[in-house]
Amino acid sequence: MKKTVSVFILLFVLFLAHTSLQFVDLATANFLPPPPPTVQVYIRADGTVDPATTPIERFGDVYVFADNLLNHTLEVQRDNIVVDGAGFTLKGVGVNAGVTLSGRKNVTIKNLDIRNYVMSVWLQQSTNNTISDNRMLTFMNVILDSSANNQITGNSITGQDTGYGYGVQVNSGSSKNTILGNSFTDTGIGVRVEGGDYNIISGNCFIRGGTSVLVRGFYNIISKNNMADGTGGISVTGPGSYNTIFGNNITGKSKCGIKIYHGSSNTVYENHVANSAVGVKLGFDHEFPDRKVENNIFYHNNFVNNTQYVFIGYVPDYNFWNNGEKGNYWSNYNGTDNDGDGIGDTPYIIDENNQDNYPLIEPADIPVIPEFPSWTAMMLLLSVLAVAVTVYKVRLTKMVNQHSKRCKI
Repeated sequence: MKKTVSVFILLFVLFLAHTSLQFVDLATANFLPPPPPTVQVYIRADGTVDPATTPIERFGDVYVFADNLLNHTLEVQRDNIVVDGAGFTLKGVGVNAGVTLSGRKNVTIKNLDIRNYVMSVWLQQSTNNTISDNRMLTFMNVILDSSANNQITGNSITGQDTGYGYGVQVNSGSSKNTILGNSFTDTGIGVRVEGGDYNIISGNCFIRGGTSVLVRGFYNIISKNNMADGTGGISVTGPGSYNTIFGNNITGKSKCGIKIYHGSSNTVYENHVANSAVGVKLGFDHEFPDRKVENNIFYHNNFVNNTQYVFIGYVPDYNFWNNGEKGNYWSNYNGTDNDGDGIGDTPYIIDENNQDNYPLIEPADIPVIPEFPSWTAMMLLLSVLAVAVTVYKVRLTKMVNQHSKRCKI
């Protein structure tokens, strides 16, 4: 009897071991076929398309897609050409860049539907190129590395993973690029300037996602953008100085409309910030002595129905809430205007060190930004942006004069 029981137990243990091995095999098995190999397509320096069987037709210096390219990437090695996607799709397998321009100039990429890559378009040390009227759905859609004087215009850019990745990233060494008239939907950061200078971000529409525009750099312009229902509007993370932020419409229940964590001498005017948890935030919640937030000027802005209008962190430095003649409109200001000049008779008090000496009684007259601005309006806007930089820069003498007035109530 004992021998029979022992044999039974031994057989049962062997059965369990065999079954466990089967489960392990099932758990570790990969039932999905491996992705097909990616085909690298080149437009060579001599103008040929390689492989020659690729459905891209050449008409002089214009290259036109004749079909979708699936599991392909495209590298342009020739200058002074136009690549017209003609509405066809360039689709990858979740790696690499869809289109690569390295050391290129005067190349236009347009009318292409680019999706399922790490990057849609990657520009490296490239100048005077145009990326326009494309649809993009990747993790990081347009990346500029050490590239200047490029135009990113009229594209529809969507975050592949909702709330993550970047719409356009302008990396260090990239300057004088224009990001104009694009729509950004569900991107982690719409436009991220990471050490770039003299770039223009204007007339874009940002819907949902994370921060619309994040800037670390100098002399950049962020203007006339619509930002709705994202977690943040515009952020200067620094070092970021001499940037101009004007004419933006920031609405929806964002965490913060405009914040400057580390930067000086930035000019912020004619923006509309409404329904945010915090309208403006200066500095961090805790002290960073080496990160200055000083000589920034805010005027002619509308701050409407924000839960907290201004948050001042560890900022011992001076910032200014008017231009010496006019301040901002604060919807919770309850002062009077006995002389009818449109300026409140008493300052708007932010804290013991910050106040708007010339608060507006009525909202500032800020031109309404169309959701998708017309190209005529956009071209007119570009023609005046350079003038705006000069006209609206902070004048140190005015700041000194204002500082003498700021404590007079």
